[in-house]
Amino acid sequence: MEDTFDSVELINEIATLPPKEQIRKIALYVNKYVQIVPELCIPTSRLALKIAEENSLHKEKAEIYKFIAEAHHKLKNIDESLKYYHIALELFENYSDIKSCASVEYQIAVLHHIKGNLDDAKQMMQKSCEKYDLIGDKKDYYDTLFAFGNILYHASYFDKALKVYNKCLSYAKQTSNEKFKANCLNDVGLVYLAQSNLEKALKCFLESLNINDRIGDTKSLFIPLSNIGNIYFYLNEFEKALTYYKRSIELLDKNEEKKNFSLITNNMGSLYFQLGKYDEAEKCFKNSLEIKRILKHKKGIALTLSNLGEICAFKKDWKRALEYYTESIILREKMNDKKGIAHTYLKIAKAKIALGKFEECLPNLDIAENIAKEINVKSLLEHSLQIRSEYYFQIENYKQAYLFYEKHINLRDQILNQQTKQKIADMQTKYKVEKKEREAEIYRLKNIELAKANEEINLKNRELNAHKEHLKLINKILRHDLINNLASIKSSLNIFQYEQDEKVLDSAYVKIKKSTNLIRRMHDLENILSTNKNLDIMNARTVIEKVISTYKDMHISISGNCKVLADNTLNSVIENIIGNSKRHSKSNKIDILISEKAKYAQIKISDFGIGIPDDFKEKIFEESFVMGESAHTGLGLYIVKKAIENCNGFVYAEDNVPQGTSIIIMLNRIK
Repeated sequence: MEDTFDSVELINEIATLPPKEQIRKIALYVNKYVQIVPELCIPTSRLALKIAEENSLHKEKAEIYKFIAEAHHKLKNIDESLKYYHIALELFENYSDIKSCASVEYQIAVLHHIKGNLDDAKQMMQKSCEKYDLIGDKKDYYDTLFAFGNILYHASYFDKALKVYNKCLSYAKQTSNEKFKANCLNDVGLVYLAQSNLEKALKCFLESLNINDRIGDTKSLFIPLSNIGNIYFYLNEFEKALTYYKRSIELLDKNEEKKNFSLITNNMGSLYFQLGKYDEAEKCFKNSLEIKRILKHKKGIALTLSNLGEICAFKKDWKRALEYYTESIILREKMNDKKGIAHTYLKIAKAKIALGKFEECLPNLDIAENIAKEINVKSLLEHSLQIRSEYYFQIENYKQAYLFYEKHINLRDQILNQQTKQKIADMQTKYKVEKKEREAEIYRLKNIELAKANEEINLKNRELNAHKEHLKLINKILRHDLINNLASIKSSLNIFQYEQDEKVLDSAYVKIKKSTNLIRRMHDLENILSTNKNLDIMNARTVIEKVISTYKDMHISISGNCKVLADNTLNSVIENIIGNSKRHSKSNKIDILISEKAKYAQIKISDFGIGIPDDFKEKIFEESFVMGESAHTGLGLYIVKKAIENCNGFVYAEDNVPQGTSIIIMLNRIK
């Protein structure tokens, strides 16, 4: 008989055989072809079912129902497949066939997982585990336990999933099953990544990558590669993330690996979105969504709908964005995908703020925060605090807006602190060196001198240290300047309360506007720093004129002009110096001179106040240094010093003639 499905030939072949032998022959035939032509296996299986019923062969009926269920599963007829698996399970239970029951329960759990019925999937997979454990079938037990961990992970039971995966990992180490060990390490890494523990996540992904490369499992390399890409995505190192995604997708066959192909394509869409390549992002998302709809992959569909909503949000099409988010949340709630639900409610809240539906956003934020606390995901809490700050700002409750923004900054720093990034860099170094010693190619270091690799790593460490200083600087600017502005606003409101003079409200409005601009400016600066952009060429006079335009009650003159190499902290530098002069010098007159000094541009800001004693001229730039009754936090000129140093410049103070103080800024000049 040729190796093609021919039911007529099969029927002729079994015609003279006893019933049991007929069923056995059909079962062998169906088992051989169910993955190739499942639609032809269903009527053939029904023939076997008819033979079994006519001859009261009930146990054989159970096996046949299993074949029919498997064929429907292959055809994506999930509900039909579930129906026949449940019939088979009932028959196996009648005969106390524990192993067959465990096998069928496993398949039922898989189908519920596909449908997004995570609670049903969890319950059924747990039953399967218990049965395999009961009969002492260790291999099937741990394979099923691993699948149980996947369900717990997708249901956002991260702590429970971690416990299950670690149990599987211990078994893999005991049995020296390297392939299973690599899979366990990868999924442990996914849990740590979901919990924002980037250090442990990267360690697991690197070990998984190492093992797959060592055992020559090239096909499985795409899994840890894409997950390492996810970590770099999380760290806003988008170009590096894109490199790993591209390496990963090169290992996939779009037709054979539809699910994984669509997942990585979706991640690439998110990455292109962050890089501002919106056409490429939308193309990736739509390709991903098309594949996921074919696969009926609800979780993936929900994710991609949410991402398409993000593109609409960027285009300020908030109404359409809300439609995408709403469709996504319906799917996620059906699946009880807790992390996905929280993410989407945060996006819905943001859209409602943009649409002016302020009160409607609060219940969404409450739901998201409760879930974040339940599943212990700090990144969700951090995002929620940021949106709450935005909400209070929009309803003009600036005090609450500031408080929540401060909480957001503190939590974000806790998640992405420099120590974590340094440890990640150290682990990368460790595994690159180990891989070099084994003359392998995990990081494509073959034929590259180790000294060059170490030099690159050291450069990265220096960049990370610089980034830490930038983040600290941004935090100090926000704390210092906003507190000063809020104090001024409070004073104006107190005066208005007693004097009812509406003119004092103008001062409060100016400070509110300054605070708003400051937050936005720091947000832009944060994005610039996080993507490791260089300093920009700036027109010094333009920057200064913008700052002094808000000081209506002072006489400020400006002369000269020059282009300098600086960043957006220059605004806050000028603001701090002028603000200090106004508060401490008791002078309402300031002269600003911009001139060229060799390779530098000199910005000289002079007041005509009480001056600074010689003993204090160097100390005024130290952190927490305060002087006089009008002193505040002591951060103003320290911030100035650090900001100018980050621009590769320097700053100092000298006496002004005939009286007062001059603060002199030296920046690299651009011809």
